[in-house]
Amino acid sequence: SGWEVGYWLFDWSVARWSWRYQYDTTPTQPHPAEGFVRLFGGDTSRWARLIRFQDSLLVGRNLLSYITPTTPIDEISWRWLPAFQPRLPLPPKKLYRHPSRYAAEFRQVMEGWAQALQNWPTWPAVTPPDSARAALAQELALAWEITRLRVLFRYHWLRGLLSPRESPQEATHLDTLSAILSQAERVVVRFPLRYSWVAAERVCRSGRRPCRHPHPSYRFGYLWPAYTLHFWRRELSQLAHGRWSPLHQNIWDIPRLIGLW
Repeated sequence: SGWEVGYWLFDWSVARWSWRYQYDTTPTQPHPAEGFVRLFGGDTSRWARLIRFQDSLLVGRNLLSYITPTTPIDEISWRWLPAFQPRLPLPPKKLYRHPSRYAAEFRQVMEGWAQALQNWPTWPAVTPPDSARAALAQELALAWEITRLRVLFRYHWLRGLLSPRESPQEATHLDTLSAILSQAERVVVRFPLRYSWVAAERVCRSGRRPCRHPHPSYRFGYLWPAYTLHFWRRELSQLAHGRWSPLHQNIWDIPRLIGLW
């Protein structure tokens, strides 16, 4: 499976980075960017900048907590049930209902977020030596772009939450979110769908309920939420209509998810 291959690649990368290289008997410190150079060529410093930027932004500044969609468990009980994944410091519905109360608390985060978006590095233009590496480079470039759009989308979503209700500021952020969603739609359809013999089972583009997947809680298909940008659309609808119920545009089998059957 892809999960197992990911672990294998991780172990292989750690082993390579741990290997001791020497030039003229002088040890050379390996760097993850060397893998990109071997695959695609280019300057090590540019690849290293991408790695440092992503690590410092998503992990170092804990931006993952701000761009990850909320789960039904979060929305059922934010306070008492444990988090399944990184999440906002406060429930979104609190920010929506009392924006002026929490605006100052998020001001510093939003300022740093805006600065990071302004300084977002572009994907290096490379000329891989063969078609397979060229296709891989194109896919990684698309992944880098969809990550940027996700960060931008959640930035305006949070700005919209912290704006006064039915204000011009809120309307502006809603329009911006719709435009970003349209951009993301044009990007995500360019991702290659490999292994076509399982695509019908694992990617249900229509979102119909009869399309099932072995996972007990994803009856819409494992890749359907990512391919259709379901959570982006749900978040836009939540902000536009103030719908914060876990059942709003829900695709989870909540009773089965919490172990009732």
